[in-house]
Amino acid sequence: MTVQLTIELPEGAFSALRTSPDAFVQEMRLAAAVKWYEVGIISQSKAAEIADVSRQDFLAALSRFNVSPFQVTPQELAEEPCYPKNRNSPIHPSPRQQACRERIYEY
Repeated sequence: MTVQLTIELPEGAFSALRTSPDAFVQEMRLAAAVKWYEVGIISQSKAAEIADVSRQDFLAALSRFNVSPFQVTPQELAEEPCYPKNRNSPIHPSPRQQACRERIYEY
């Protein structure tokens, strides 16, 4: 099911992007979806649906708008425990995992 919205814009709005009204509307949908994704209101899948593009095309748009595809801050990422969680796990960790473990267990 779709809902049709009517938005009144000045004629000069289309010249801002040098595009047709239909292309302007598509760009508005994409820009809104990217912003709502960026601030964490919607998921990538929902954003792609709103923008009427595939998820792959939405990810490409994130790059074009300089928006990260990850919805976590560097601080949140640094606070996540490293895999494996068990310090004495028999699995041999990679150098990166070992460095992460050492950083966590220093505290």
